[in-house]
Amino acid sequence: MSLAELSNVLWRQRQLLDLLLFRMTVEQTLLVGRQVRWLARATDEVEAVLEEMRQTELVRSMVLQEAADELGLGDDPSLRQLAEAAPSPWGEIFEEHRRAFLALTDEVQTIAASNRELLGREQRATRSLLDELSGIDHGRRAGDDRHYGRATSAPAPAIVLDEAF
Repeated sequence: MSLAELSNVLWRQRQLLDLLLFRMTVEQTLLVGRQVRWLARATDEVEAVLEEMRQTELVRSMVLQEAADELGLGDDPSLRQLAEAAPSPWGEIFEEHRRAFLALTDEVQTIAASNRELLGREQRATRSLLDELSGIDHGRRAGDDRHYGRATSAPAPAIVLDEAF
């Protein structure tokens, strides 16, 4: 029965969204703690979950269409439409999936926005530090290319590295 198969695929998608949320939370923790050593690995793990989600979405679209055909719905129905047309208990099950997707998607969007902001802030701080250390003005005013990438008048500060590093 395609309704049971669809529910299984939806459960898998929910698990993947939850895993994505976890991996993005790890990424956020690293950003907040300035643990850049592990940031690339965390980002790779987020990308791996996103890739698995893309593959699962293809399966879901095929199984969803089978269920829609079984229920006499048109092409590409929403989960809400499917829940309304499905017999009991499937209608309630699909409605629960829909509510869970909305909640998880909202959480993922919130943490993604926060991570983008943290990453942007970290990039600006790094650029500022590099500018100070190198004495190079990377700032660029609109229409003024004369100073872009040139050394500023202030000498670069001396850098002392801790030998234990």
